[in-house]
Amino acid sequence: MNNPRKPARAQSYGARNMLFALLALFGVALACNLPPNNRGQSPANDLTAMASARTKTFAGIDVAIAQTQTALRQQEEQLQLTVTALAAQNFSPNNAACQWIVAGIWQTTSSNNYHPFFYIKQEGATLSGMATLSANEAALAGYSGTVGKGTGSVAGNVFTFAVAWPPRKSNGEAVSETYTGAITEGKIEGKVGSETWSGTGPSKCVNP
Repeated sequence: MNNPRKPARAQSYGARNMLFALLALFGVALACNLPPNNRGQSPANDLTAMASARTKTFAGIDVAIAQTQTALRQQEEQLQLTVTALAAQNFSPNNAACQWIVAGIWQTTSSNNYHPFFYIKQEGATLSGMATLSANEAALAGYSGTVGKGTGSVAGNVFTFAVAWPPRKSNGEAVSETYTGAITEGKIEGKVGSETWSGTGPSKCVNP
């Protein structure tokens, strides 16, 4: 069966008419944004007014986008502050009211692949004791021994323990590292210099 086909010229006229209709609608939309006293002026004036209205519209959109982005950044910063505060409290309502006891032996590991043991004594909020490394790790660090002296404190759930390691074999340089972290039951996590560390050991929450 033969299907009648429209002549190419008729199709071209239909597409052209649709384009003219779209352009007319666009002109109406822009004209609606013009001030009343600008309508009905000469074509040149109308085009100038239309361009000015379009520029103002786009400028308003840019301002709205910038304001939205600023508000989102502020909300993100506030959320980050909230997350940081919750992390410092380990997301436990008891931690803020606790004075932690951490006396005992702690097995730790650092992100630079050292694994010292802490032997901690505690009197009130004051810590003392020592830290030890294996012979291999002490040699890798260049220390002249495996045992360092430790001093520190506990304030709420905040742990601080400074270790004075034996001097380096090569130049006698004294090395001290301070381990800070947040205490939870059986665990401490925090920073030592630019590295992260965590430890497992005895910890008990008592009322301040």
